[in-house]
Amino acid sequence: MNEMLSPVAETFPIQSPGRDLASIKRLIANKLVFSIGKDPQAARPEDWFQATALAVRDHLVERWMKTTRAQYAQPLGTNPQVSPLADLCRSKKPAYWRSGA
Repeated sequence: MNEMLSPVAETFPIQSPGRDLASIKRLIANKLVFSIGKDPQAARPEDWFQATALAVRDHLVERWMKTTRAQYAQPLGTNPQVSPLADLCRSKKPAYWRSGA
């Protein structure tokens, strides 16, 4: 497995929610019950909206984590999304650190 991952990540694997309609409905219902604390039969439209927003956030965070892990796996300077100047700034210490001040 990736050496950047902590032992906790290997011990507690994260299960990604499915992207089919049934999985999305189940994810929203679970958010309604377990995150908001509402029974689906008693939930108001605002509660359903909040549950849907939390489910969408979960999907976005999942994609964000995959992107972040992919960036960590690349050596410095190989990310085409970052300008060469940004790489240079990250790889060099500021002048006052080099001078020993």
